[in-house]
Amino acid sequence: MLEAEAQSNRAARLVLRASPPITDWLEAGNIDWRAALADRIGPRFSLESRQDVARDYAEVVAVK
Repeated sequence: MLEAEAQSNRAARLVLRASPPITDWLEAGNIDWRAALADRIGPRFSLESRQDVARDYAEVVAVK
């Protein structure tokens, strides 16, 4: 999702907002997704955990 948004919105900073199970899995470090993605789109993204959403919730938003 981040990579697709980065391709369509090349100048924006991106935030992946997701439920705690998703952010916990990403932050666990089992995969080196941050470095791989930064190589492709640059370091213009961040991860935000949202407590008030469904377990499978994830969205990417562009911020200025």
